[in-house]
Amino acid sequence: MEMTNGGLFLRLRRFLNGLFTCLAEEEKES
Repeated sequence: MEMTNGGLFLRLRRFLNGLFTCLAEEEKES
């Protein structure tokens, strides 16, 4: 049960980083 704010924040940040990376790649394509 690792529901610490730090772990949750890190997972959220990693998810956002991946999302922005995908968006940036799509921007480059067009």
